[in-house]
Amino acid sequence: MKAAWEWVKKHWQIFVGVLIAALGAFFYVEVTRRPKVVPLPENPVKEEAEKEAEEKTLKAEQTALEAKTQIAKEHEEAINKHLEDAKGKTEEVRQDVDKTNEFLKNVGKDIRGGG
Repeated sequence: MKAAWEWVKKHWQIFVGVLIAALGAFFYVEVTRRPKVVPLPENPVKEEAEKEAEEKTLKAEQTALEAKTQIAKEHEEAINKHLEDAKGKTEEVRQDVDKTNEFLKNVGKDIRGGG
């Protein structure tokens, strides 16, 4: 036993090197190990909330589309009414030069927003 102890004292650097290498390998494996990913169970409340949000979104989109269609329809009707009024005035104005000049002045005021 004394001879073995003498050999260990003489070669202690080998033991320390092997110990450091073993610890380094152990810590390398621990650090680079990827964590396990555990999938979460399905949440029925989340699914219900998503469905409700989707339904609200679809209703809002449909309401917006209806409003847009209604506005476009009203705009078209207003333009058609204005054109009909203009056609009616055109027939009146063609007969008289003074009415023609007055009509053109009014059109210019309408375009400028003067009323």
